[in-house]
Amino acid sequence: MIPEGYISIERLSSLYKVRLTFFEELDDYGLIRFQTLEHLRCVHEDEIKKIEIIIRLHHELEINTPGIETILHLLKKVENLQEELQRIQNRLDLYED
Repeated sequence: MIPEGYISIERLSSLYKVRLTFFEELDDYGLIRFQTLEHLRCVHEDEIKKIEIIIRLHHELEINTPGIETILHLLKKVENLQEELQRIQNRLDLYED
C-alpha cells in the first residue's frame, strides 16, 4: 500500500490520460521528483499542481519537454523576482513611515 499523500504514476497516467513514457521523460529532465515506494514510482501530492501545468502545456499548447523545461524555469524566475520585489517594497514601506 502506498503511503498517504503519494500517488503512483500509473494512476496519474490513467487519471490524466497520459502515457507512462511521458512521465518517464519528465523524470529524465528532472521536472518531477519521483520516489519508488513499494516497487511503484510515485509522486507526492505537492507535485500534482506542477504536473497539471505540464500536462496542459504539453496537450493544449503542444509544447515538447525541452520547451516545458524552459517555461517552468522562466515561471520560477518570475516568481523569485516577484518575491524580491515584495521584499523591497516592504523595506521601502518601513522607511516611508
